[in-house]
Amino acid sequence: MRPRDPLTQHARAFVYQYHGHLNEAIAVYNWLLTIDPRYENGYLNRGMAYLHKGDSAQALADVNAGLDVNPNLPNLYNGRGNVYFVQRDYALALADFQRAEELVSSEHSRAGIAVTLFALGQVEEAGQLWRELSAENAKYAEIDRVKKKLGWAEPLVEEGRRLIAGLNPQAVAQAMAGVTSVVSN
Repeated sequence: MRPRDPLTQHARAFVYQYHGHLNEAIAVYNWLLTIDPRYENGYLNRGMAYLHKGDSAQALADVNAGLDVNPNLPNLYNGRGNVYFVQRDYALALADFQRAEELVSSEHSRAGIAVTLFALGQVEEAGQLWRELSAENAKYAEIDRVKKKLGWAEPLVEEGRRLIAGLNPQAVAQAMAGVTSVVSN
């Protein structure tokens, strides 16, 4: 393994970020972006590190820089949706999660859509989408597993927790058991 190889450094930054060593991760992403200023995932990941540090303005600037490089990368829209959600701009968050879903359907974008719909008061639609996600992947029945899987910031996690708590407990239990259809009484 070559220590200054960009792929090695990206993996290193990701590990730092995953374990909460955000300043170290940001330093590596800074280095990567000096080598390749068109590295859209560098902007995304650095932006998410800033978001977890509580700097949503810098996070938004980074994700927007990534979108300037590649406006067709769904993860950048998911990332910006996270930032807008943290900033409580739910309409823009929803638009970005929906744009990501249009580009490439994923659990990440659908989860973001569900939580944002819930924040906007569209409880039934949000609940239905979350039940579908839970039926596809039992991890979605437990918000801490979702947080780990998606790397969400706390405001999304807390709203997801409220969403899950509001679901019919029987539906959640069935989703966790792998049942793909929920029968309501």
